[in-house]
Amino acid sequence: MSPARRLRVAVLAGGRSSEHEISLASARSVVAALDPKRYEIAEVAIGRDGRWALEAGPDQSGHVLVTDTKTGPEETSPAEAQLVPQAGPDRSGHGLVTDTETGPGETSPAETLPVPAQSGTLEAVGAVDVVLPILHGPFGEDGTVQGLLELADVPYVGAGVAASALAMDKDLFKKVMRDSGIPVAAHHAIRLGDAIENPFGYPVFVKPARLGSSVGITKVHGEDELEAAVELAFR
Repeated sequence: MSPARRLRVAVLAGGRSSEHEISLASARSVVAALDPKRYEIAEVAIGRDGRWALEAGPDQSGHVLVTDTKTGPEETSPAEAQLVPQAGPDRSGHGLVTDTETGPGETSPAETLPVPAQSGTLEAVGAVDVVLPILHGPFGEDGTVQGLLELADVPYVGAGVAASALAMDKDLFKKVMRDSGIPVAAHHAIRLGDAIENPFGYPVFVKPARLGSSVGITKVHGEDELEAAVELAFR
């Protein structure tokens, strides 16, 4: 009896948010916990500039997530690198590969999604069975990557687009919880251009509405600290 095929798992880490390093640490823990006998792991690093590249590893050396877009024999165009769904040769699953040609020198824009690629990435990682988006903060857990993967018809782990987007915005999430009869802590939302007011007295906590991991949070003890705390949260 032939051995069972390992599931090919792409682990996304890093990203453009201020929680880049936290994401990398989380991804390292996830990869360490995956059984290499059951899973073929592709570690995809997303840089602070948003460029995608496959981390070198013993089983996938030389492979990358995104690939050459016909700009030259050893060149890539970051603006044109693509992430598209495509089945691999040995499985009917889903893929993160590039350049679905519809004819000589042609591509179908409807079948491509723009993903900035690290210069020099020349091979596609091939088909994957599932993506683990171990990303923190904006462009990771706010529904954007989830939407990208759904457009590419690639299965992924975690909440979907709507739930991710809603949960990322603390103000909107609290409103939905409150309207559903679930108790929430008192809060006051301040938007750009609003007067900076505190209806609660002191001390209070000021925090960004769309960040996590305690980024941008300040405990404010008095009126003289409030404006600086709000400016930090907006940063």
